[in-house]
Amino acid sequence: GGKTSDWSIGDEPLQEVNVFITLPSKPTTLKMGEQGFPHEVSADGYSYVWATPAGSSNPMTIYYAEGNIVRDEQTKEETLTLPGELVGQFEVKNDVDTFRFAGKANEKYSIEVFGQRNGIVMDPVIVVEQVIKDKDGKETFKQLANVGATTVFADLSGKLFDTRTDDPYYQFTAPAEGEYRVTLRDLQFETRGNPRMVYRAVIRQSKPDFRLVALPLYPQAVNTGGSPAAITLRKGDSFKIAVMALRQDGFNETIDLSVKGLPPGVTCKAASIGSGDSNAEMILTADESAQKWSGEIEITGAANSGAAKLERVARAATVLRPAANNIRADSRIARSLALSVIDEVAPYQVVADVAEVNVNQGRQILVPVKVVKRTGFDNAVALAWNGIPKNSNITAENKTIAKGKADELFQLFVNNNAKPGVYTTYLQSTVDVSYRRNPAQVDEAKKEQAEVTKKLTDAQAALAAVTKQRDDLAKATDKTAEQKKAEQAKAEEQVKAADAAVKAAEAAKKAVDAKVAAAEKAAAAKTVKVYAPSTPLVIRVKPAPVTLTLAVPGGGALKKGAAIDVKATIKRINDFKGPVELTLPLPPGVTGVTADPVQIPADKTEVTIPIKATAEATEGDLANMVVRAKADFQGEALVDAPIKLKVTK
Repeated sequence: GGKTSDWSIGDEPLQEVNVFITLPSKPTTLKMGEQGFPHEVSADGYSYVWATPAGSSNPMTIYYAEGNIVRDEQTKEETLTLPGELVGQFEVKNDVDTFRFAGKANEKYSIEVFGQRNGIVMDPVIVVEQVIKDKDGKETFKQLANVGATTVFADLSGKLFDTRTDDPYYQFTAPAEGEYRVTLRDLQFETRGNPRMVYRAVIRQSKPDFRLVALPLYPQAVNTGGSPAAITLRKGDSFKIAVMALRQDGFNETIDLSVKGLPPGVTCKAASIGSGDSNAEMILTADESAQKWSGEIEITGAANSGAAKLERVARAATVLRPAANNIRADSRIARSLALSVIDEVAPYQVVADVAEVNVNQGRQILVPVKVVKRTGFDNAVALAWNGIPKNSNITAENKTIAKGKADELFQLFVNNNAKPGVYTTYLQSTVDVSYRRNPAQVDEAKKEQAEVTKKLTDAQAALAAVTKQRDDLAKATDKTAEQKKAEQAKAEEQVKAADAAVKAAEAAKKAVDAKVAAAEKAAAAKTVKVYAPSTPLVIRVKPAPVTLTLAVPGGGALKKGAAIDVKATIKRINDFKGPVELTLPLPPGVTGVTADPVQIPADKTEVTIPIKATAEATEGDLANMVVRAKADFQGEALVDAPIKLKVTK
């Protein structure tokens, strides 16, 4: 207990106690004390529980302030120094609060209100005015903005994790040096007010930054409604985690993602959220040597903001109930990300042999992909690229690795008009698998069955032994009647006890037989759809120095021992003015087709490339053939143009 405070609920005074609280060293994290909803995920805070000998209090979230804190006194207009926070209430109808701050000309400022994001039902509005004073000091006000709920807090995850909020945000450039007034009210201020409607109004010089949210994804088809998902890896398995970026104050840099705390045998290759994007998916991969393990992991994002290096820990999230039709999923902020590695072996695993590529616009990417097959699995595996935005202008080839095959070469092409940036993609598999759910449970049940069966056999043998002993005693002639009577009574007790032990063992045997039957039924092989992801591929796209086009005679028909002359034309772009070298790189599976390197001088745009086929050249339509332009443009730059060639005898 404590002392009586100035606060009350109804007529009941509340008590207060003074405590010393040590806060974590990172004020950019969120550990919710209470149940956290998706729209609250952009706030920074810490869960505190007051522990006493009489028990612990309910948890509460202490939010981190970004600057000096001023409490609204309601009797005067407050003045804030930057960065600063005004803490107030819309406690009665028509409650309007105001504060002022000094702005500098052409300086960017950000103003936002935390209300709904702090778990309070309200719909705040921000009105920003420039204070203009005449020579006599008389003030007039020029309205710059009237802002309610904005798209700054957009829904980042479709139906799965709805981050939209009614909290307002406004960023502006001060038109002149001087005072600015900010007015705060609830959108429905004329009809409602409540002391519980506590808000935090934050103002700062714009400070580009970001926060991250990590949401484990249930292994199912892409663009479905999601389901509750625990991060569980089988040996030789992969698992997806969606990572969302909440960008603050115009932050638009690439965010490189990594995972801390993974056990031996579990890895996560590179993943990045590209400039201007808000989503990427990380793929955790367990190799076949991974041991049974459970524990917490942490996803972090690193990025540059001006000269500052930022590192932010992702807040954990989880889906409680899946989305259905037009109803969004019911999701929550979680306390942490927990990973489990189990002893079960995955039937297959898709592995992309390339983890990261740096390419220019107009470039072919060839990715060797393997399907590691185990436990007798040999079905066809359909693979489709996922994670490439539709407006990226990157084309990707989807294929099926046929039954009996274990590898395939996949092509992606970064077109000339592809948007420079960073893209994280992976192959989503779709396959029918004969699956036994939790076969280890059958093994455990059968082990228990064997132990119970042995106990029953031993009990039956013991009963037979004491029964024989009793019967032999009844036939004995070398004992007095009194001795015989006493020993027979003892023998009857032994038989009775042994019989009870047999009956108990029989009941246990019946129960364990039912347990084995239930386990075998649950573990019976069923055909299920499996949607395991491949290891990821990060594509970093840079501007190109040229575009390359080809004029190929005869539709690319090329006879062995002959040659064709291909006309190549380049167009220099992005202020490039240098020479270009053209070559004919051969993809895997193609031999005997050659072209000597040719140069296009800095003052020319066209050249002819003789392409020859030897007598041993690969016959037929040649896949993945390109002519490649090489130039010195911010380092080595490579640009490809596809070419169709068909080699005949």
